[in-house]
Amino acid sequence: MKRKTLPSLLLPVLFLASIGVLQAGLLVEDLTADIGRGFGDSLNRYSWSSETFNGDLYIGTFNVGFDVIALPEYVDQISNAPSPELAGLDAFRRLWSGSPLTPSTGGEIWRYDGTNWVQVLKTGPEDVGFRSMVKHDGYLYAASANGFNGPEPSDADYSSPGTVSYGPPADAAGTQIFRSADGVTWAEVTGGPSANSLNASSRSMTVIDGNLVLGTENPISGSELWTCEVCDGGDWQKLATMPGTLAIGKVAEFGGETVFGTWGAGAQLFRLDGGGTPIDITPTFADPDVLDTDSGVMELIEFNGRYYLTTVDYTDGFTMLSTDNPRDPTSWIVHTNDGFKTEYPALAGDENNAYGWTAIVKDGVLYLGTFNSNHETDDADIPLDGRGQIWSTADGTSFQLVEGNGLDSLGTYGFRTSTIWNDQLVFGSASNFFVPDVTNFPYGESGLRSEDVNADLLADLQSELFGGQFDLGFEDFDELYPFIGTQVFAIEVVPEPGTLVLLGAGLFGLGFARRSALG
Repeated sequence: MKRKTLPSLLLPVLFLASIGVLQAGLLVEDLTADIGRGFGDSLNRYSWSSETFNGDLYIGTFNVGFDVIALPEYVDQISNAPSPELAGLDAFRRLWSGSPLTPSTGGEIWRYDGTNWVQVLKTGPEDVGFRSMVKHDGYLYAASANGFNGPEPSDADYSSPGTVSYGPPADAAGTQIFRSADGVTWAEVTGGPSANSLNASSRSMTVIDGNLVLGTENPISGSELWTCEVCDGGDWQKLATMPGTLAIGKVAEFGGETVFGTWGAGAQLFRLDGGGTPIDITPTFADPDVLDTDSGVMELIEFNGRYYLTTVDYTDGFTMLSTDNPRDPTSWIVHTNDGFKTEYPALAGDENNAYGWTAIVKDGVLYLGTFNSNHETDDADIPLDGRGQIWSTADGTSFQLVEGNGLDSLGTYGFRTSTIWNDQLVFGSASNFFVPDVTNFPYGESGLRSEDVNADLLADLQSELFGGQFDLGFEDFDELYPFIGTQVFAIEVVPEPGTLVLLGAGLFGLGFARRSALG
């Protein structure tokens, strides 16, 4: 829905009426309402990255389908591997960088000028999406995910726990990096992280001291940290290789130093010393359970003179920490260790908040978007049926629930990326990964087409998989597939009613499409 300009004579009347209607909450505009979910393509499940450039808003998508027809064979390969646990973990990792279960038509970058969305880049199917995006030295940079298509019997030998032997990396080119000076014409930046095909994606890019700094995902030889100044392909410098880690989840500048958090060996935090050597500064606590189930670092951000860290924890909910001295591992305080369940149970705090996914500061307030893995509703019973949440803090200590129900959008289990555009908070959603589009999705790996898929077949698959012990809710997919695909929302926090008189008629200049119901 487009913004509408209200006649000036109506403003005072509507303003006075609003005092009795508006409460503290959100004014929300779906910027993708006209073009449709997924920018018109249900395979664009996530807004995976976002940035502003030359006054326009840019979104990089995660473009995948979920091939339920191929799932039984895939599960059979894992269960018959010498080490099913390792095979299952590897399969999970590869879902997000290309696998037989997640075929793609190629990642996309879209530009919004305030009126229209235009696709400015479309990759081949090997690049499933753009996981990070950043401005640097007059260019807009975007980095893709392009990983291995395993596990296949010829691709990996899980001979014993703790040992994974991979075959030749012939089925992926690794992450690719593109840049554009005008947002329309894009060129590939070669060398550096993209020269190593084992770098399946670039999860984080930022700019520190005038240099672009990039962290990769590499589950085989270890994640890597790279930097460049001109970034024309010839001046890449590798800052660190982190054996035993799956990925560098986030890179940031803390206290004038380059700091990065990793995945794969727990939630670990490192800084680079003056010589470029990684120094372990992982937060430590008297209680060893604080980070015991956390899989990795998701966000790093500075706010009000303190440094904040969020994690991913699929078991107990994400952890959020802060410190005024990141060099001191004992200086961190815990804001939540279970997705705000303990701290704010009455505000939808929930251990199913597995990710503190995206954080941003605007007008002296820190906002945090989550991924919520499961939420019981009357609408659906599907895998990962969560509703993403948005939390905020003005003082860095007490948190408020801004949004608890995925902005009332069915299938929206998280908020993956955020930016500030046109003086508005913009959140890009993550739409449920496991719901197949049974109307137009080509099941290329299985050789079946969408017309072969029906509710009875899905129900049979559900009964066959996992011995029928895990209810995947396939019977609901035929009702839910119209509600998949990412959306991009602009939001404005509405103050308490008592403060509305200070805003006057200017409040309506926001012109947002609707007010979100708070969960």
